[in-house]
Amino acid sequence: MSESEITRAIASFTQEFNTTDERYFSISSDVIDRLTVIANKGQVYTSTSSPSFRQFQDTNWGQLEPWGSWSIGKKSSLKFRIANGTDPVAVYLKLTSFFALSHQAVDVSFLVNGKQIAATTISSAKIPIEINLELPAALLAKSNGLVAIDIHVANPASPAELNLSPDNRRLGVGLIAISIK
Repeated sequence: MSESEITRAIASFTQEFNTTDERYFSISSDVIDRLTVIANKGQVYTSTSSPSFRQFQDTNWGQLEPWGSWSIGKKSSLKFRIANGTDPVAVYLKLTSFFALSHQAVDVSFLVNGKQIAATTISSAKIPIEINLELPAALLAKSNGLVAIDIHVANPASPAELNLSPDNRRLGVGLIAISIK
């Protein structure tokens, strides 16, 4: 969505709502969906690319680090809109996970727009791993190109609970890169 389209959407919203009183100010999910950042086919997004994948991280992500970003807790989400989202696309997620001697594998499932698309176990023996999420045209058409990926980690762990450091964050997967093909 271009800057002028965003401005028009906000102006339209303000006119429809007809108030500037903060107590009554809210934005509908439709307006938020129209403001979602566009991901372009053929683009690879990392923590250091410009633009980075930070713009797609919706909930429960740690800060960007040179290698990527940790998911925090049992559920993290990514949200973006596919440019010209009427054709099928593949979203590739390059991931790692947090491991220790007593924490050798992480069970992960991937839901796209509420539908489970993939599930895997990430073990210390096979990292990094690339997850291929095939998104059919019907799924994209139904959401007008909007892609909401929920990443569910069954067994996140914190370095503190494993007696490795005082870090209490419950780390799930480490997001290294996102590519759209």
